[in-house]
Amino acid sequence: MAQLQPEWPIITNAFTDLEHAGAVLREQVPRIANIPVPNNIAQIQAMLVAMEARLAASITGVRNDVTQLQNGLNARIDLLTQVVQVNELNGRARAVNASVKDELSPITPLVRSNGDQLPPGLFPATCGEFRALNGQRLTDLLQQYNLNVPAGAPLADRRRCLSQHCAVSL
Repeated sequence: MAQLQPEWPIITNAFTDLEHAGAVLREQVPRIANIPVPNNIAQIQAMLVAMEARLAASITGVRNDVTQLQNGLNARIDLLTQVVQVNELNGRARAVNASVKDELSPITPLVRSNGDQLPPGLFPATCGEFRALNGQRLTDLLQQYNLNVPAGAPLADRRRCLSQHCAVSL
């Protein structure tokens, strides 16, 4: 059987009629002992421990995500830095090459897209040597610079592609 709880409005109204007050208080006051006492400290502590564990796991996850993002951004920054350095080097080489008109004038090789220099002796030393490129040496230069020329393209088209890349006039 359910324990009866005190009825607070009845207790309040009992004080309007003092004769009735004693009887009401004798009936209602013992019921105060039936009010459930919130004694769930252990449950609250267990919930706090669980929340703390979830928060710690979430924080660890966020830290890992931030670390991954940071590593990805650092890799992209490194790549972009390399691209800028390659473009600066190749821009200077193209400026020198674009100003060369004489067949005997030296020309400057460009670096590859990864920043590496070409193998020694592959790039022609002079403008005249560049204009006379053909065969395997021309093919090797196109491949080194990752210039996509369709298979079987005429020699003039292959030279033009390389000359535009290196800014050497034909």
